[in-house]
Amino acid sequence: MSLELVFAASAAGLAGLAWLAHRERQTIVSRRRAILDPVAPLFGNPRIATDGAGIPKLEGRYRGLDLRIELIPDSMTIKRLPQLWLSVTALQPLPIAGAGVAILIRPSGADFYSLTEKMSERLVPPSSLPWENIVRGETGKSAATLAKLAPGAALILADPKVKEVAATKRGVRIVTQLAEGKRGEHLLLRQCDFEGAQLSPELLDSIVADLEKLLSSLAPMYERRAS
Repeated sequence: MSLELVFAASAAGLAGLAWLAHRERQTIVSRRRAILDPVAPLFGNPRIATDGAGIPKLEGRYRGLDLRIELIPDSMTIKRLPQLWLSVTALQPLPIAGAGVAILIRPSGADFYSLTEKMSERLVPPSSLPWENIVRGETGKSAATLAKLAPGAALILADPKVKEVAATKRGVRIVTQLAEGKRGEHLLLRQCDFEGAQLSPELLDSIVADLEKLLSSLAPMYERRAS
């Protein structure tokens, strides 16, 4: 075979691989965009934004609460497959300005999405929490917030999929594992493919019920407004 034919065959092979990689990426982006499809129609005035990687974010009114739902792909985990974290925030003003709290379970040192990374005051964790944790607050005043939050947070964090519970003056947030990436795509293509991942209405209802309990513990006079 002549050198020209060898080069031509190599170029064709590389082009074919590039086409396959592009098609696989488009498939992954399409799957990502569909993750929130089961719950989006249940929101009042839903606002959906999608980033360049196809990761959707949803905001809107749900069961009387203003919610923000974010998906966080995490490929920085060591000796584990990529994780898809689900962050659900109830945007409800709370009387804890300067006294916010975040409780992170099983810290890895690479929890870039965690609010504990943004709080400087190290707090003594209550014994009711899972033992492997980091608890931080915005200031020394956060200890009072933690005392109110801890009973409900301990029950929520007993679920091994829940990663973080946090509260600030803007509301409360729960971060939990939604899915784990596929091994093949991660090892060969370094892609985070969460095939089949979707947020079900049942899971969202469960998280919202937990958020409401946290709100009630921090603001006893809190009453859920009608949607």
